[in-house]
Amino acid sequence: MFLRFVRLSFQLFLMSMMIATAGLVPLMQFYPDESQPLLQQLLSGNNATGNATWIEGLSIAAIPDGSHILWGHLIFVYMITALALVLLHRNYQGFTALR
Repeated sequence: MFLRFVRLSFQLFLMSMMIATAGLVPLMQFYPDESQPLLQQLLSGNNATGNATWIEGLSIAAIPDGSHILWGHLIFVYMITALALVLLHRNYQGFTALR
């Protein structure tokens, strides 16, 4: 049972990483904020703090309040939650079949 749980955790991590890499990173990198993409603003230092790194530009903390990009994050949270539920269901079906 422990090996099944490790496999489940590995599958969940890999699949959620692929979803986030394919969807959230481009969403955060190319989201236009007035004239420049957010990543370019952070690299040039034209942001609120003035000394943020590029990786901080990929976090949800870089999104301004009331922005429509939060809907994209909400959709990806639901997708990853649904993925976790499907993987858990399959894991429990395998467990009951062995029992």
